[in-house]
Amino acid sequence: MEYLLQLTIILGTILDAYFESEINTNNYLQTIVSKGAKNTINISNETFLSKGIYLPVEVDEQKEIASIIEAVRYESLLHEQLAEKYNLRKRGLSQDIFSQKVQIN
Repeated sequence: MEYLLQLTIILGTILDAYFESEINTNNYLQTIVSKGAKNTINISNETFLSKGIYLPVEVDEQKEIASIIEAVRYESLLHEQLAEKYNLRKRGLSQDIFSQKVQIN
């Protein structure tokens, strides 16, 4: 049971990363979606699942891909946090300059 749960999480990670791409999502849905009168997209679960995606068969390869995806996401999060810290610092320095707490020569 634990093995199936782990495999489900691994495949979920891969599929989430695949559909995170707008291009992949559009390409996947383009042939199976029907648009409604108000430009709404109508699709059933059965229709969505009827189309296939190529995934590696080997579990070790799936694990490696999922771990790379998670590592990239984690590094991206760290960069976002660092950028936010720099932006806060920049705003603070700008306020100091405009309030004349700091002088620029």
